[in-house]
Amino acid sequence: AASVKSPPIVAAVKSVPLPPVTRARIGVKTVFRPPPPAPIVQQVVQQPLHIEQHELVGVPEPYNFNFEHKDDSGNGQYRRESGDTAGVVRGSYGYTDAYGLYRIVDYVADKDGFRASIRTNEPGLNEPHPVSGSVPN
Repeated sequence: AASVKSPPIVAAVKSVPLPPVTRARIGVKTVFRPPPPAPIVQQVVQQPLHIEQHELVGVPEPYNFNFEHKDDSGNGQYRRESGDTAGVVRGSYGYTDAYGLYRIVDYVADKDGFRASIRTNEPGLNEPHPVSGSVPN
């Protein structure tokens, strides 16, 4: 396991309590004088930052999972995902509302990064919708 440590500088601001408000009597009026502004004290505190990066060892184990749920109003959602021994993950998730509008996201994550595409019948959107860009590993 590789470990990277770097001590960042973190600034903390400490407040000084305000002195009580004083009251003076002038004639028949009572006048409140605000206290003088309190000084702001800044103190720089150095705290070490600990970051760990873990490297996967061995062969990924294949897996499969899914769920589907529909509520009493007719709204539904689902998710399906599988992974193989090469570390490739494929999946899909989506919802359908009570009026028939749906959004489905199909995705794959592999050695080339994460890619997704969206299928929908939502007003104002045309099919298909590949998500631009990818996140490299």
